[in-house]
Amino acid sequence: MYSHMKKYIYGLSLLTLTFSAQSCLMEEEDLFSESATERLENKKVEAFNALFDSQAGWVMSYFPTVEGSVIGCPFLVKFNRSGEDGTALFAVQNDSVGTGKYMVNDAPTPFDIVFDNGPVLTFNSYNDIFHAFSDPKETDWSFDQGMGIGLGGDYEFIIIDVTPDEVLLKGKKRGTYTVLRKFDTTETGEITSEKLGELWRKYMTDLESLNKQLYKSNPAPLRLVSANGTEYYLYNGDSYIFDVVSVAENDLAYATQSKYVQTLDGLRFISEPSVEGDNGEDIIIGGKDYFFNEDKTKMVCSDGSYIDGGDPVQVFINALKDVNVVTGKPANDWVLDNNSYGSDLKVIYDKIAAKFPAYKFEFRFTANLNGQILLLKLMTSSSTTEVWRVLSPSAKDGLLSLTAGDYKSSNYDKLVAGTPEIGQFFDAFGGKLYKAAPAAAFNMGTLNLEADGNANMSFSVINTK
Repeated sequence: MYSHMKKYIYGLSLLTLTFSAQSCLMEEEDLFSESATERLENKKVEAFNALFDSQAGWVMSYFPTVEGSVIGCPFLVKFNRSGEDGTALFAVQNDSVGTGKYMVNDAPTPFDIVFDNGPVLTFNSYNDIFHAFSDPKETDWSFDQGMGIGLGGDYEFIIIDVTPDEVLLKGKKRGTYTVLRKFDTTETGEITSEKLGELWRKYMTDLESLNKQLYKSNPAPLRLVSANGTEYYLYNGDSYIFDVVSVAENDLAYATQSKYVQTLDGLRFISEPSVEGDNGEDIIIGGKDYFFNEDKTKMVCSDGSYIDGGDPVQVFINALKDVNVVTGKPANDWVLDNNSYGSDLKVIYDKIAAKFPAYKFEFRFTANLNGQILLLKLMTSSSTTEVWRVLSPSAKDGLLSLTAGDYKSSNYDKLVAGTPEIGQFFDAFGGKLYKAAPAAAFNMGTLNLEADGNANMSFSVINTK
C-alpha cells in the first residue's frame, strides 16, 4: 500500500513539474514578446497619456527636501502636448515661494520622460516658479539651505506609480516624495486657456481662505486623533510645519515637527507624523494623506486616524488659561456677540440697553487674579465703566460648566442696585451645562454655546486672538 501511494505521489510531482515548466515557458514568452526598448517606450507613452489626460491639470503636493525648515508647496500644473513632446504650465499662490501672490510661469516649460533605471519625469527648461526650489543660487528666504544647494529641491522625478487620478513621484536627487492628483472640476467640454485661468485663480483664492480658516485665524491648534484613539495637538499650522505633541502632555518643549502641504482636498504630510516615545524612539501616530469627509468637519486617513478642530469645550477653557508671558495678561478673551442671544438673554440685554442708550456694551469672558470672570464694559466716547463677577469654566461629560463665584468688582453691588437687570444677566450664566460647537468646521474662532436642554439660553463668543 505504501509503495503504491509513494509512486502515486511521485507521479503527481512529475506532472506538477511538467505543468510548472510549461507555465514558466509561457510566461517568459509573454514577457519578452517585446524588446526592452519597445517596453520602455510603451511605459513612456502610458505615462505621457496619463499626464495629458486631465484638461484642468493636476494639483501637485511638492516637498523639495526633508532637510531643515524648507517647507512644502501646493502647485497647479497642466501638461500639454507639443508635437511629440510636452510642455508644463505651473501656477502657485503660497508664502513658500516668498510672495504670497498668484503666479504663473510666463512660458510653458518643456518636459520629458526619460529612462534611468525606470521612467523619470524631467522638467528640463528653467522657469522662475518651479525651478526656484532646485536653483543652487542663494535666496533671501528664511529657509534657504545655503551651501550652494539653494532650497535643495528636485526637478527630475522617478515615476513610482501612475493611476488615472494620481501620479506618485520621487525626487531623483533628494528622494523626497511628491504626489500629483487630478484637478477636480465639474466643467464639461473643452477647457480653454481663459477658463483654465479662472479655475486656477479660484482654486488658489479658495485655498488661501481655507488656510486662513484652519490656521491664521484659529485660536486653537488642530487635533489629530490616532487610530487607537490617542489625541495629539498640531500647533503652528500657519508655518506649514506642525509642532506635534500629545494632548495629555501638551508641552511644546517635547514637540516633534512634521511638514505638510494643504490642498482643498485635505493635507499630505512629508512622512508619517510621529512623536518621541519614552525611550527616544519614534512612534508613528498617523498616515501621510488626510482627505476631507463629506461635510468637511474632519480630514480622514485610510488608517482610521483623523484631524479635526479639537474639542470646543477644551478650546474655550484653554484660551482663558493662555497668558502673555511678557505682560502676564490674558493672551485672548471671548467676547460675547450681542446679536446672538437666545430669548432668555435677549430680554434682559434689551432692558439694559434701554437704560443706557448712550453706551456701547461689551461682555467678555476673561481672566484676572481671582480666576476666570465675566466682564461688562459700558463705554461712551469719553469714558468706560467696567464691572465683573467670577464665572469659572470647567469641562463635565463633554459639556461646559460655568460656575458663579463670590468674587466681584468693588462697584458691582452699587451698579446692580441701580440696574438689577445687570445682575440678572450675570446670574443667568451660572449653574448650567452648555453644549459647544464651532461656528465653522475646524475654526474655533467663534463658538456657539447653548444651555443643555434650553435652546432659549444660547449665545456666541468670538475669540480676540
